[in-house]
Amino acid sequence: MKAAAAKRSPLAAAWGWCRGNPHFLVALVFLAATAGTIRLFKWVEKLPVPWPEGVEVNENFQMTSLPKKFGNRFVMVEKDPNNQKSFVGERVIEESVLKDLSIGTYLDEQRRPKRCSNWYVARVYRDTESGENGTSLYSYWLLEVYYYTGVRDKVPHVPERCLRAGGVEVLDSLTVEFTAPAARPPWDEPIEFRRTHYGRFDRTRDTTIEGTEYYVFSLNGEPTNDWKNVRFKLSMPLVTYSYFAKIQFAPMGRINSVAEADRRAQEFIREALPEIINTLPSAEYVESLSRTKEDK
Repeated sequence: MKAAAAKRSPLAAAWGWCRGNPHFLVALVFLAATAGTIRLFKWVEKLPVPWPEGVEVNENFQMTSLPKKFGNRFVMVEKDPNNQKSFVGERVIEESVLKDLSIGTYLDEQRRPKRCSNWYVARVYRDTESGENGTSLYSYWLLEVYYYTGVRDKVPHVPERCLRAGGVEVLDSLTVEFTAPAARPPWDEPIEFRRTHYGRFDRTRDTTIEGTEYYVFSLNGEPTNDWKNVRFKLSMPLVTYSYFAKIQFAPMGRINSVAEADRRAQEFIREALPEIINTLPSAEYVESLSRTKEDK
């Protein structure tokens, strides 16, 4: 009997310790339930969505295949070798900044040969109909596209947050509707972009210079302008293949009125959006990847 009691004593001792530490039991049950939920819903690493055919991304994770001309009107700027102050059309983001944007990570290095890494493109386009020698306030447009895939809830910075962090006054952040009939569905319908209207004090001129920035997300091929919605949907356990891209553009320099800025922005995005969307996977393609995964 004593031998039997001795054999049971470690278990009895452990049970006695657990009874004296109820918080440990609660944590243990929680971990077991979480593990079961992960197994049940396959809540694992989000799988990356490959880029469409024809999209090219270099070793610096810069997408290089976006057309240099949108329609017959907007042309990417080529730096004037005789003018050091001229705009650089193809903008290269420094490595340290890319790290802050979660682009060019170790995982991206592994995925780029398989055509499913994160990437970016940042360019300046000139409106060839905006006035002689590009002297109009709306002659130049900065376009930025950031592509993220295989992540759960990373969302890049949006203007209204970044501008405030940089000490710029955000005057308002509202929705504005633009159309690009030549874009593939559903982007050929009216799309709600987010417009950030801001004011920056210029000490040299002793005045406030106003500007606007516009953006929208492609979330698995569908448009949305709410970064919180993007983060929420990416975190859903049943979403396996996922990507989102932030499409952001702005007139360079100051504006003379928000209404005029919106009108000019509509003209730019009508020509640019069809080409941009062609570099992003369609909703149908993402769905087909998910169906194939489920059939396995």
